Amino acid sequence: MHSFPIGTNGRQLPAIGLGTFQPEAAPPDVVKQAVVDALNEGYRLIDTAFMYGNVVERAVGDAIREWGGPREDIWVTSKLGNSHHRPRDVGPAIDMSLRNLGLEYNPVAYKTLADDDLENRGSALHPDGRPVIDVDLTLGYASTWAAMEQAVAEGKVREIGVSNFSILKLRKLLEAAKIVPAVNQTEMHPRLTSTYHTNKIRTLGTKHNVSPAVILLAWALKRGTSVVPKSYSKSHIKENLAALDVSLSLSTQAMEQIADAAQRDGKEMVRFMDTRGYFGFDIFSEGVEERPCQEIEIEVEDGRGRGRGRGDEGVRVK
Repeated sequence: MHSFPIGTNGRQLPAIGLGTFQPEAAPPDVVKQAVVDALNEGYRLIDTAFMYGNVVERAVGDAIREWGGPREDIWVTSKLGNSHHRPRDVGPAIDMSLRNLGLEYNPVAYKTLADDDLENRGSALHPDGRPVIDVDLTLGYASTWAAMEQAVAEGKVREIGVSNFSILKLRKLLEAAKIVPAVNQTEMHPRLTSTYHTNKIRTLGTKHNVSPAVILLAWALKRGTSVVPKSYSKSHIKENLAALDVSLSLSTQAMEQIADAAQRDGKEMVRFMDTRGYFGFDIFSEGVEERPCQEIEIEVEDGRGRGRGRGDEGVRVK
């Protein structure tokens, strides 16, 4: 399996991994079988997260044990839940993930998103259904990072990274970090999905005898980035590996054609990971770093929170 260097310890991250996002689309046994199929096909990177649910992490662990190959050959990446960003919660959250997976360590742990929910496991909501955001904790992510660095020192994880961090947030984190983030996991593709069916992408797919999806994976690999496409289909899991060979043969002209197909033509770019409607602001906007806070009172009952105040503003909890 081709790989790319990450971090400062000389480790190599597999170029293609299996994502386990949207587990609600399949029961745990299907998730487990997908991981087994991927490992048998040669995948050595499995990506999961707290937000995908305990059953997914357990299914991943069961699949690794059923596969039976060397544990040290596999990268399992997981991500903290947004409600586990307080320093005191980081260690227990990683411990829970390791228990679910049945593993002694994780190769990579991520701090997810650049925003954090209220205490009580992030279940406090505004009347409009948006989550209550603890802005002080959101903007003080260096404290979360320090707790993750401690997890590295304790041998619970080997590399740590972030997910969905903007350039400004990365720069601010680097000012305080002792360990440089090994990874920033984000959504990435030409024009963010809308080029999938363009004629140029289709033409390249026909030329290489692969689907447009494989062409876009190859585009990312050619740029030197690992990819973790999610699939529970054995045929798609196998098909995605073709991107490795295609990436080696993509010419400069082909890369330029893909870039040309990605021109917005005045249209808004499309995201899968668009949190603006849920959080009330764009997590990739640099302006959110200076966003004013509104103080509200929160009542928590049976794990649910009720907030008073506008859901489209930053919130500091009293």
